[in-house]
Amino acid sequence: MTIPDRQSAGASYTVQPLDATTWGAFADLAERNGGVMGTHRKAYDQDPPRPADWRIICIFTDKRHRRSGVARSALAGAVDLIAQSGGGRIEAVSQAVDGRRSVPYIFSATVELFEENGFDRIRQVGKHSWLLGRVILPA
Repeated sequence: MTIPDRQSAGASYTVQPLDATTWGAFADLAERNGGVMGTHRKAYDQDPPRPADWRIICIFTDKRHRRSGVARSALAGAVDLIAQSGGGRIEAVSQAVDGRRSVPYIFSATVELFEENGFDRIRQVGKHSWLLGRVILPA
């Protein structure tokens, strides 16, 4: 399922779920930008929440398109896809950036962007990283 193209800083982007048909494009993007990594599994497993219906594990923006609204469009697109697929509880792990001078690398949208999109902080799982959650109703 693909949601309609979204406009961001004069460019058009399509949000698609990661699956076998989209993996090649994702792998190319990740390699061009030095890989995608980040995990807080140990902290997560110390007090795991009830299982989520959906997880947003990575919103990665090619360095050539950062600061142009791509992550904002991708997060909105992911939420739309989840609603169209029946909704449910979503979780994500991301980093808070407010008040930080330097943020060397973020593998997903910021905590603040998730919060702007209706997600709540559940608990901290790293120095700047938070487990976030939101329930989406079916479309």
